[in-house]
Amino acid sequence: MQIFSNKNNTDIITTDKIKVTWWSIYFARLAKYSVVLTIIPALYFAFFPGKIVLITILCSYPLIFALVHFTLKNGFRNLDGLEFIKLFLVYNIIVFVRGIVDVQSSQDYKVLLQSGLVTSLFLPLVIQFSTYKNTIIIVFKSFLSYGLVLCSIMYFMPINSGPLGFNAYISPIIIILLFSPYLTKKYRPIIYLVVLISFFHDFSNRANLLNISDSLTSVTRQMI
Repeated sequence: MQIFSNKNNTDIITTDKIKVTWWSIYFARLAKYSVVLTIIPALYFAFFPGKIVLITILCSYPLIFALVHFTLKNGFRNLDGLEFIKLFLVYNIIVFVRGIVDVQSSQDYKVLLQSGLVTSLFLPLVIQFSTYKNTIIIVFKSFLSYGLVLCSIMYFMPINSGPLGFNAYISPIIIILLFSPYLTKKYRPIIYLVVLISFFHDFSNRANLLNISDSLTSVTRQMI
């Protein structure tokens, strides 16, 4: 299924370009379910306030293990700043190992396992994973289906302007909004509707209001 339109006969990325092999199936599942595993902790927190550590670990570690396996299987692709990415990865692993030595309580272990390991490995591995063009398409489609369904449940929960609230987890729609001039027309109404819902959901979230306003201005200029 094609997501990007091809106005100028340029190279357009589509999911049809993924060869049907065992590895492509694993690759697609990792990209698709990454959206689900990312949103579940916030959804769980909405129903059970204050309980976030265990569910975050349960959802983060499958992604971390999959990303590690993916990177070991494919290696690091050449891209600008690759040396800095590797250096950042090594530095964070050293910090994590040092944290193991310094822990003094069960709470320290929880923080180390929840954010220490995830922060150490997640960012550099995601950067590598995102260099595969088809990944972007799969993640887009996953967010516009599974992601929107999960976020719609959060919409009806009490307003939370923090990092675990509706606006925070629906915010990827702003990135997709910036691509809207290049998307096929059937996706645009959904994107614009979700953006408007996010804008009017919480007027106390000024960062969200500014991000959407700036993005809409940029998109309008591109389409005029």
